[in-house]
Amino acid sequence: MGICRRANHRSCVAGFNPRRAPALALALWCAFGSAALAAVEPPAVSFNHQIRPLLSDRCFSCHGPDERARKGKLRLDTSEDALAPRGARGDRWVLIPGDPEQSELYLRITSEDEMDLMPPAGSNLKLDEEERALIRRWIEEGAEYQPHWAFIPVADVEVPSPAAPSRSANPIDAFVEALLEPEVM
Repeated sequence: MGICRRANHRSCVAGFNPRRAPALALALWCAFGSAALAAVEPPAVSFNHQIRPLLSDRCFSCHGPDERARKGKLRLDTSEDALAPRGARGDRWVLIPGDPEQSELYLRITSEDEMDLMPPAGSNLKLDEEERALIRRWIEEGAEYQPHWAFIPVADVEVPSPAAPSRSANPIDAFVEALLEPEVM
């Protein structure tokens, strides 16, 4: 152990300069913290919260429940129709769970050919790169459809336990405190 220049005591490690602590912390975070962040997987894509709104806004006017407005005899609002074989020989698929490169839906939304591109240019609807990537991820994750949220039974939710003791007996306050905890540092 060396002598600390600040207070003439032997508590500091030889060669340690307290003014360089922020740089050391940054270097350690870059070495170890960023690897931990990279290992965290994004949450699974939710059909009801992320995919259904996109399809509803951009696709259901032509490929939704309205039989009179439907084009290509294709419904994207039901898994039964979206996952069914198509084509004269039944050799084409709109969705192949786990394989976006073979799924006609993904091929159409990323097509360079204006004749194949969906939504069509005349509809004034577009998918941006982030939305296309989200649809790709959903297909890669298995293209799982969910019933409309209104038809899913309400599940019990576990009340969070805040780190600090709560002053309220109301369970709703525990949810608010759990949201505020990361911000109060």
